[in-house]
Amino acid sequence: ENSHLVSEKLHRPWEFGVKHFAGLVTYDATDFIERNTDQLPLDLLECVTKCTNSIISTQFDALLAERRQLLKNVQRKHGAMSMTVCSKFRKRLAGLIAHVAATKTQYVRCIKPNENKIPRVTDHIITMRQLDSAGIVTAINMSKNIFPNQLPYDIVWDRFQCLSKTDIDTQLEFKERVAILLPELFKDSERFVKGQYTAPYVCGKNKVFFRSGALERLESDRLAIRSVNTSKLHNYVKTMIHRQRFRAMKRAVIKLQALWRFQKARRDYKERMKATFIVYCWMKRVLARTRRRKLQENEASIKIQSMWRGFNPRKVLEQQKKAAAMVQKSYKKRRNRHNFNCAFAECVEAARKQKQMKALLHTLSSRED
Repeated sequence: ENSHLVSEKLHRPWEFGVKHFAGLVTYDATDFIERNTDQLPLDLLECVTKCTNSIISTQFDALLAERRQLLKNVQRKHGAMSMTVCSKFRKRLAGLIAHVAATKTQYVRCIKPNENKIPRVTDHIITMRQLDSAGIVTAINMSKNIFPNQLPYDIVWDRFQCLSKTDIDTQLEFKERVAILLPELFKDSERFVKGQYTAPYVCGKNKVFFRSGALERLESDRLAIRSVNTSKLHNYVKTMIHRQRFRAMKRAVIKLQALWRFQKARRDYKERMKATFIVYCWMKRVLARTRRRKLQENEASIKIQSMWRGFNPRKVLEQQKKAAAMVQKSYKKRRNRHNFNCAFAECVEAARKQKQMKALLHTLSSRED
């Protein structure tokens, strides 16, 4: 029994409570073993098997053999080993160190400007005393005498070769190129210290070590050249863009001019064609009228000629018609007279026979009486 271990009636079989200094905390032991199956590292097991105690060495020898067999089976099935607690810790620690190495450490030191904490008032004596006590002045003096910045040769060449005005053979090693490049860049920056000239840099085996302010100078010169080149490139790009826009506008204006000229030429062509068609129609009309007038004159002359030529034959024809009519009339008169005489004779004969018939009938009737 422990006073910090709490077991209440409402707890389930797999639950328990622990009384911490901040209060009671309830824990759930469900799948505790499955979630905490971290194994001991192999190097630790091998170290324990070398123990002089036979009981411990025997137990851990069996455990090590079982562990090795398990690792072989796992590698055959999955191709990878399960991570132990130490391996997880080493992996996380390596990731943290890599993350910290990729950053730049900066320290912030708070300085009181005055004893009374009055805003916008600075006591220089108190401020310098605090800077001296904090070791900042000493750090500044040390940074002047040491090489706070260091870069590999390839990075120095890649970053600062744009500052060189001479042609350096690119077939040389990076160290040889940098050895030619840096004296040119720091030509007027050597300092006379203790009877000898000292350069603001030192070339090591794999890196270049810069004194305080040397790398900042190179970076500022590089930034100035990059800004100048950037402005030139920007101007060039703007020139190209404006030139492309001008060419596009020029092509568009040429197309508009061509379209306008095409429309104007088409409109003039249509007007000329319309005028030509009107003139052509008028000429055809004039020619048709002239041709019609000539045809009418020809027809009239033909009619006059026909009438003149047919006058005498017509007169002869009329005379012949009159003569034929008189002949026909006399012939008809003679024929009609013969027919009339025949008919009259028949009528007289019929009347005579009818009279005789009546006389005969009268005679017969008188005899019967």
